[in-house]
Amino acid sequence: PNISSYITTAAQREGVPPSLMLALIHAGEKSNSNQVSPKGAAGVAQMMPDNLKKFGVTDPKDPLQSIDGMARYLKATQDQYDGNVQAMIADYNGGPRQAAAVLRGERPPAAETAAYMDRVNDYLTNRVGDDLRFNPSPQEVDAALMARGQRIV
Repeated sequence: PNISSYITTAAQREGVPPSLMLALIHAGEKSNSNQVSPKGAAGVAQMMPDNLKKFGVTDPKDPLQSIDGMARYLKATQDQYDGNVQAMIADYNGGPRQAAAVLRGERPPAAETAAYMDRVNDYLTNRVGDDLRFNPSPQEVDAALMARGQRIV
């Protein structure tokens, strides 16, 4: 629940759909902070090394950095694809070539990306509402109020 709350916050900060980030993390990536894919994608957001660097992630094992990098990445693809969520999903998993196929109205040519899209879209349709409930702990409320107060001062 705490990670889902942070994902929602990061998405809102960057102006991307929180539901998309939640679906990508929980259904698409399904990884933990220490995981590295055979292709080199790392962290909970499973970003490739070049993208980690490009989007300011210096420690992919830090879930907050990883999520922040993912939010910045998605903002860039949202701008690139004029908000086409399906192209954003395809790009996140398989890159621009897969997104280009989606923009042409085709299924991504890579079977891995097509399966990834199916998982993410199923999650968006059937589960994401459960993740959007925010039930902060008293400590989280205190931390948010403290952070808000520090910005005002």
